[in-house]
Amino acid sequence: MGLKGYVRYITIALVMMSLVYTALVPGGTTRASASSSKEWPHVNAGSLYVMDMASGRPLYWEAPDKRMKPASTTKIMTAILAIEKGRMDDMVVVSKRAASVEGSRIYLEEGEKESLRDLLYALMLESANDAAIAIAEHLGGSVESFAQMMNEKAASLGCTGTHFTNPNGLEDPDHYTTAHDLALIARYAMQNPQFRQVVSTREWQMPWPVKNSTRVLYNENRLLWSEDGTGVKTGYTTAAGHCMVASAKRGGQEVLVVLLGGEMGFWKDIRELIDYYFARYVTLTVVQKGQELGTRKFSSWGFSHEVKAVAGEDAVLPVCTEEKGATAQVRVAWKEGVRPPISAGDTLGIAYISFPTLPSAAEICIPVVAAEAVPGLVLSRLPWKWTLAFCGVLALLSSARSAARRKRRLRKRYLKPRRPRIRRL
Repeated sequence: MGLKGYVRYITIALVMMSLVYTALVPGGTTRASASSSKEWPHVNAGSLYVMDMASGRPLYWEAPDKRMKPASTTKIMTAILAIEKGRMDDMVVVSKRAASVEGSRIYLEEGEKESLRDLLYALMLESANDAAIAIAEHLGGSVESFAQMMNEKAASLGCTGTHFTNPNGLEDPDHYTTAHDLALIARYAMQNPQFRQVVSTREWQMPWPVKNSTRVLYNENRLLWSEDGTGVKTGYTTAAGHCMVASAKRGGQEVLVVLLGGEMGFWKDIRELIDYYFARYVTLTVVQKGQELGTRKFSSWGFSHEVKAVAGEDAVLPVCTEEKGATAQVRVAWKEGVRPPISAGDTLGIAYISFPTLPSAAEICIPVVAAEAVPGLVLSRLPWKWTLAFCGVLALLSSARSAARRKRRLRKRYLKPRRPRIRRL
């Protein structure tokens, strides 16, 4: 065997050893902690994402971009669209398709009329698939059109690994999302007061006209019966496994946990993650609104002006024990195409704030705005030398133009036109 053969075999052996090491090391390459050297609680799930609700800062994740089946956590998107696009007092007529849907339901009947508000509570508390279809057909005209609305909304929120085909999360090979995308959707939805009120409701009563009675709806989210639970949605199918988007709040801190493809003990896993967050993290204002973050210079025609760039809002970050002694680093990216005149408070750029001294520190961003107004270019504000030069150029151009006109008039008056010569043959 030649030297090249030995090199080839050694290279193959090293690659195999690397793959074996990656597979055997606990957590492999899929587990990452954004800001802590200590391990988060072990969770049996196909995908996981933990985020600080206020700042949107990711804290911990496992396979965050892996395509997963979301089951009934899909209904978070259905609910926020119902709130944004519909009127709660509208009466919705239940179709045959809605009444005959499989899975969890509240047994709506074809032709039954229910308010959009009641269907929304049925959707989020009892996870009613029939209510989801009724809402989709009412707002989109059809399930397919409503699914397109869902996809457009997801794209506008920055979701890149999500595709919806129905409003309830029933099994479909083209219906999927990621833990990261679902966290974006849930955080956006929880910023809506009406959505937050619905998902925090433990019990709701709605009419049952067919039986001349009242349906009593109970929220399936067990966290609401704890002191800190605030939402959001459970989900389960045989193919998807146990899915959960959970939020909890203590004091001024709120955490969002997304778990997809979980096992039977997922409630215990969710609780351990929430408790770990509150035990290890505190909220600090690392940049205050109005704090100077730099200056930006504008110049044109010799006129220049520097404006102070300040933080447009507070930068509030959850920080763990290791970060308390670190200094937050600020990186400003200036907005292109900004020209005077500028009003105080206009956006000049974006400030990215992080703790780069720690491994995998995640950034948050806040707007950078002008602290004062910057006037537009006015002749009276130009330096006097430039003003004189400009006036001189205008005078020369005016004089040259007048001379040219005078010359044309004299030539027309005193010069006779030449007669054309006739050539004799």
